[in-house]
Amino acid sequence: IEVFDGIIAAPEKTLVLLNDYHHFLDQPNPVIYRKFKEVLWHAKASQKCIILLGPTIKLPPDLEKLIVLLDFELPTKDELTSVIDTLCKSNDRPMPDEQTLGKVLDALTGLTTTEAEDALALTVIESGSFDTKIIRKLVALRKKDEDTRREEATLLDLYASAIGLDLI
Repeated sequence: IEVFDGIIAAPEKTLVLLNDYHHFLDQPNPVIYRKFKEVLWHAKASQKCIILLGPTIKLPPDLEKLIVLLDFELPTKDELTSVIDTLCKSNDRPMPDEQTLGKVLDALTGLTTTEAEDALALTVIESGSFDTKIIRKLVALRKKDEDTRREEATLLDLYASAIGLDLI
């Protein structure tokens, strides 16, 4: 709520960036939700621009009318190929052959550029190559909602603890 007070106190014609604020809007706290709505009206009246930056956003219908959504496209296969090329060059690795490249690009489909970079780096660290099995697992994990991932991690920790393993 302090961020809202800061927005209200900011001078006119201010640009405010709320990064990853979608977490607060997915399952809104009524107090935060009400204050956010008031801040949106205040911002409009005082020429302030609020930018919500995040991978997803689920807005209640009444907020949809107050916010303009800009949805950026996921990277194309050419853009993903450029990511792979950059990763290979920066690590003195050869580009994968055409068949492997096609499989890797198929596995990366649906990820953002940053997610693709992370997935590629992880698979190279884990397997020494562009392992599509690891990439597909990462894609599947990204598609799960945060609550499901947290629940699975908790269950894994509980199971590991029960059988005497310490997970890092």
